[in-house]
Amino acid sequence: MLQSGLMAIEAEPAMTQACPDCGTAIDTTDAEPLAQIACPNCGEEIRVERTFDHFNVVGMGTVYKARDTHLDRFVALKLLRRDLSGKEDHNARLQQEARIAASVNHPNVIQVFDSGTDHGQFYVVMELVDHGSLDDLIERRHQLPEMQVLEIGIQVAKGLRAAHQQGLIHRDVKPANILFVDEYAAKISDFGLAGVAGEESETAAEIWGTPYYVAPERLRKEPEDFRGDIYSLGATLFHAIAGKAPIEGETNAGPALLDLKKQPLDLRDFAPEASEATVSIFQRMIAPDSAQRFSSYDELLSNLEEAQRALIGMTHVPVERRRRPRRWLPIGAALLIVLSATVVMLFALRGRQGNAPARPAASPVSPVEVKSPEHAAVKRQGVDGAARGNIENKIGNVENGPWNSVLANYRAQVALYNFPQAAVAIRSAKLSDASLKQAKEATEKKAQWLIDWKNNLIGDLNRAHFSGAFTDSSGAQCTGITSANDESLSLRLPYGITRVAWAKLPPKALLTVSKSFIKPGARDAADRQWLCAVFASETGQTEAARQLADAAAKAKPQYREQIPQVLPDTLSPR
Repeated sequence: MLQSGLMAIEAEPAMTQACPDCGTAIDTTDAEPLAQIACPNCGEEIRVERTFDHFNVVGMGTVYKARDTHLDRFVALKLLRRDLSGKEDHNARLQQEARIAASVNHPNVIQVFDSGTDHGQFYVVMELVDHGSLDDLIERRHQLPEMQVLEIGIQVAKGLRAAHQQGLIHRDVKPANILFVDEYAAKISDFGLAGVAGEESETAAEIWGTPYYVAPERLRKEPEDFRGDIYSLGATLFHAIAGKAPIEGETNAGPALLDLKKQPLDLRDFAPEASEATVSIFQRMIAPDSAQRFSSYDELLSNLEEAQRALIGMTHVPVERRRRPRRWLPIGAALLIVLSATVVMLFALRGRQGNAPARPAASPVSPVEVKSPEHAAVKRQGVDGAARGNIENKIGNVENGPWNSVLANYRAQVALYNFPQAAVAIRSAKLSDASLKQAKEATEKKAQWLIDWKNNLIGDLNRAHFSGAFTDSSGAQCTGITSANDESLSLRLPYGITRVAWAKLPPKALLTVSKSFIKPGARDAADRQWLCAVFASETGQTEAARQLADAAAKAKPQYREQIPQVLPDTLSPR
């Protein structure tokens, strides 16, 4: 058991969870993590969660910061997703891979302390490394110095070599799996779990990996060996030094991705300052044909270390202190005389200019507030009511142009699912016309509903995940979504999991995903239907929006009055 004297996941002092159906607060203080307990109010079964101090939601599960109560130390606890914790024989294979990984004792490999299955969910207890990942570093700096990238490559290759000597192939080397103990020491994590996890995935014969870094032979479903890991490491190092992955194009479709990998980019086009030795090594590591890559980790390390030594030699320029020949002294003296004469002349000229009348200083340009004659007329005292009404109509016409620009910005942000920025765009509008102010208030309300819709969906995906077929904007067939944050989502593909921006998913697919979390009869069903209706309306799915809004209004009549705000062509109820 996870909690039975071995460890405790760091959680809030008050351990309560809300029932997803009725909202009742349930005391889970004495319950074990992952246990199923019934809501005392409605009877709905919920799973006990300990979600505080978790590090990350990753492709295969969630990583938590936990405390080993026996040894009084903090550890990392990874809970594998339930859909990847399969039958008993599959869990046994996961356990075997974890045991082998635990036998690898190397400074560049994350140490595995324990593993097992609890309440049907596989877990791994690992060494806690909390100084970020290479993925974080690339995101912050975009491109890393060549010397630093070589050092990371050497350390990770040593870790991969040590694991390979124990018969382990990583299968998912990528920046997110390279973690830092401190500023200098790198470690590789998640050995072996990716391949075994993929065997029990919902898509038959699924290949596990990350599109930018997965080896071409794995996309072709050919037998794999350590050279696939060399490819993935090469693609990772290429990304670190170039600021982008070694393929040109954005696609999640397997055949198209394979075509891109047949023609990898040239590192010199993106890191022209990189040494020829480093360029040659990285290009060889990402060769489309595995036979053209390095034949062993020893060979790879020998080349990486030689490139590093050569780079150290290039950057160390000895400074020779030589005595200048005396023949340079006359020239130096002459230059000094010319320089002195020049300074004297400059002072003389400045003195003359000081006797001349001073030019008047340029007056600073004050900002001018440009207002139409109609605005001035409105403010002028003594205008009668009829004239004022006519002038305000003209003001509305004057403000229509800027308001339309604001709306265009709002729609552009909505198309990217960047709803907070859409709200900012609307709030920035300064209007005085009554009808436009009313339109602004209505649009602000819609922007807030969209923010709520996205936040709900992110929470649902991280808690329960989504399983179902859909197509992304590149035409790739997806089988689910495993996690999400405000910037991106993790999609399940036939060859593994990839992280993509929200804009990569069409609105229809996102609406389908969001609707799947609406439970008929649940207390929040009407609110979820309403938020989905707003999203559908703002993304051009009018008929779906109408159906969802009607369903929400039937359950909660107050929504009936707001339907015209979401669907402007709908008459207000009398």
